[in-house]
Amino acid sequence: TSERLFIANDLTSGGAVDNAPALQGLLNSVGEEGGIVLVPNGVYRLNSPVVVPNNVELRSSQSIFSRTNDHQTGKNGVVFITYTSSNTFVLKENAGLVGVRIWHAKNDFLTAENQLSSGVRPSDTSVKGNGAGAYAYRNESVGAYVGFDFTACDNHILKSNYGISYLNFIFIDHSDISTQRKPFSICQMGFSAVFPIQ
Repeated sequence: TSERLFIANDLTSGGAVDNAPALQGLLNSVGEEGGIVLVPNGVYRLNSPVVVPNNVELRSSQSIFSRTNDHQTGKNGVVFITYTSSNTFVLKENAGLVGVRIWHAKNDFLTAENQLSSGVRPSDTSVKGNGAGAYAYRNESVGAYVGFDFTACDNHILKSNYGISYLNFIFIDHSDISTQRKPFSICQMGFSAVFPIQ
């Protein structure tokens, strides 16, 4: 990733305005030569998926996710509240995501009356790796069906990501679809990763 730095000052914090078009526009312009897009502290709504282009890093102004972050105010970091029905972020070749919280607003397992909800959407993924060298460091994913799906890329790096998901927190599999065998789960400290059986 190039060391060119761009600050996403055109985003609107507060959770009411869809920031996906503005963020995607900035990422696309940076993607022409690569660089780092720095997002100021705040809460940002996303109504559609955001693609991080080749050689671009999307980074929180804090760069290390803090568990003291308030997902309602974003006082101590960057929170993306997602209303997408697919992948929130797609990382292309050598693209990265660092230090953000991703909150899936529509995948709450409780209703307003604190009853179990049937509204969990199996298509919701926080981060989809879709290019060699994609990476995700120090992020948190809350309420996704799958937290980090890196089945479509090689040479990826996943480090110090946290959260809770409904199916798998981390999903990686390098086997060809035609020869893929049934995967198994490894669960530790509430986090789940899937690897192919050899």
